[in-house]
Amino acid sequence: MSADEYRSAGINKLYDHGGNTDWQDEIFRNAVSSNHSVSFSKSTETGNYFASISHMDQDGIILNSGFKRTTARLNAEESFFDNKRLKIKLNLTASDIKETGIPNGANAGSDGQVIIHALMANPTRSVYDQNGSFTNFNMNAHYNPLYLLSVYNDKTNTFRVLGNTEATLRILPGLNYKFNLGIDKTMSERNTTMYPNITDRTPKGMYVQANLDSYNVLLEHYLTYDLNLNKHNFSLLGGFSYQKFKTTGTYFGVKNIANQGAGISPEINPGYSGEAFIPAAGYAQENELQSYFGRVNYNFDKKYLLTASLRADGSTRFGQNNKYGYFPSAAVGWTVSNENFLKDSQIINELKLRGSWGQTGNQEVPNKITQASSSLSPSGGYYLYDNLNLINGVVINRTPNPDLKWEVVEQTNIGADFSLWRNKLYGSLEYYNKVTKDPILNIPSRPLSPTSTVWKNVDAKIVNKGFEFSLGSEIIKTENFTWNFDVNGATVNNVVKDLPVSAIYSGEVSGPGLSGVTANIYKNGYEVGSFYMLNYLGVDANGKYIYEDVNNDGRIDQNDRKIFEGAIPNFTFGINSYMKYKKFDFSFSFIGQTGGYLVNNTALDLNINNLASDRNVLKNFYESGANFTNQPQLSSLYLEKSDFIRLNNVKLGYTFDTSQLKFLRSINLYVSAQNLLTLTSYSGYDPLVDTNKQVSGNQSLGIDYTTYPSAKTFILGATVKF
Repeated sequence: MSADEYRSAGINKLYDHGGNTDWQDEIFRNAVSSNHSVSFSKSTETGNYFASISHMDQDGIILNSGFKRTTARLNAEESFFDNKRLKIKLNLTASDIKETGIPNGANAGSDGQVIIHALMANPTRSVYDQNGSFTNFNMNAHYNPLYLLSVYNDKTNTFRVLGNTEATLRILPGLNYKFNLGIDKTMSERNTTMYPNITDRTPKGMYVQANLDSYNVLLEHYLTYDLNLNKHNFSLLGGFSYQKFKTTGTYFGVKNIANQGAGISPEINPGYSGEAFIPAAGYAQENELQSYFGRVNYNFDKKYLLTASLRADGSTRFGQNNKYGYFPSAAVGWTVSNENFLKDSQIINELKLRGSWGQTGNQEVPNKITQASSSLSPSGGYYLYDNLNLINGVVINRTPNPDLKWEVVEQTNIGADFSLWRNKLYGSLEYYNKVTKDPILNIPSRPLSPTSTVWKNVDAKIVNKGFEFSLGSEIIKTENFTWNFDVNGATVNNVVKDLPVSAIYSGEVSGPGLSGVTANIYKNGYEVGSFYMLNYLGVDANGKYIYEDVNNDGRIDQNDRKIFEGAIPNFTFGINSYMKYKKFDFSFSFIGQTGGYLVNNTALDLNINNLASDRNVLKNFYESGANFTNQPQLSSLYLEKSDFIRLNNVKLGYTFDTSQLKFLRSINLYVSAQNLLTLTSYSGYDPLVDTNKQVSGNQSLGIDYTTYPSAKTFILGATVKF
């Protein structure tokens, strides 16, 4: 609500502070970004060389946020021996990244959340008081967002090196060996400071430093053999790969630090003031992947195609008894347009029918979940000595499961690719059926287990099936004018089957009085991450919320929750077009979706009850006639459609004639805009959001809580080639 709207609500005259502030305008800004790059390339008879350096300086659309990155890249390829028998490639990229963050996150903690503080702030308050200082709200868990930004400092420096070298040796005609070595090394240091302030959570200030060192090495060996026998063409591949991931980290924290501007900042000298409240600590994790794979491709007369492959993948993330998974696949194709009866067709230029079936494995699960975990805790303690001092006891944190195995994704596809009337119409149509088997979930454990939950492969299925299509046309193609137009789309039907427990809950909701409330449910017969909440029906004559009494027991409680459609859209689509007239080029793209829903957890924090506590509220909640004494509850009042259509990108360019300038090959000037226009009924910042609100490792879907908004970007650029 605006200041005038808030005053007219007239709930409490003490809540009219005489100001007129749009707090979103105060924390958001039009941010300027720049991106410069210079590249050099050279080709010789035996190799190619490329080098570039670039710098990006991007201000965030919220005050004090920003991103800077400097990147250098070198690519080289050289051939040796007779007929280029040996080829060696080298790719090296180094990046230095500096990020400045803001206090915002996925929970309701009052230490941060600058976005929710700005949305909640009473619009009749002023940014500054009569003395020119930031206005003190004098409220628990709610602060002046500009003041919060002023006492918070969050800087992260990251240095990353990506290196890759590849050697290919032709052993015999058709027989080649390739070796690949890749390295990804990242080092980062994050310094987060909350200076002494007037909030109720960290009034004496604190400083936390976190250091991360990540190392990823990849080794690959390939042996390929190509054989052509008249109309029979074979391609065989066998290989081995090994990948190791190592992550180490250290961190420590200091509290009761010096005031902002006094002495040396903590990030430079953490020992200048304060006392340790997080002792120096560290952690390390190592994971390994090892794979053996083989593939055969067969092509007869460029008409009939067959591909078959088999992978054996091993991962240290899984239990001792099931480290390896075996994943086969097969595909067939028929190029109908190469048959004699279509070779001379003036209508069908290309037609290919294809079908495939295959399995892949998923090992993206939390580390060490197959192993037991325990710790010392007072909750498991006992009194051992006469002095009655409590001795910490051993508490079991995680039940081991050495039988945990790969999650398997099995997919079947049937499709067709075509081109008609010399590309006047081209595209593809495809049906897919994707089934996730043995999903890994954190479910309730059996009685007498040392913990209440355990990570297991659940005898259940998650089924996704639908159609995908792409259609395009070279509408016009002349010497001076070209126009291409393409559309694509996909449908999806998602359902959970054979879940051995009645339900699994996830999607923790943030907000006052909502601790432990979840929004997502996994249940047989419903899509993944469906929503589970009270059904909002409106308000009564007294402005009290009305909810559906599902079990007809005369009272409203958690037993009256219903299952609602989930976050996964039924249909997604895209539209792309490219036009060129002489030296002008113009392109645009749209994206969109329908059939999905979002829980607007941000709106839940802006509920009607805020009017009773000197906070702002969503205008439509007040206009609904709701009573400000209504307590916030998760219900379908906060469930909204995520349908939208967005003008995602538009670009206009002009290429200058440089034929008279010997030192220039071309100059192209362009203007473009991204995220220019979004048509949606969703009341939040962006319908394409998914805040991570998982519970016990089980994925959440379709929850929006104080998500950093996506920017609308206008770009002026030039590409110059020498």
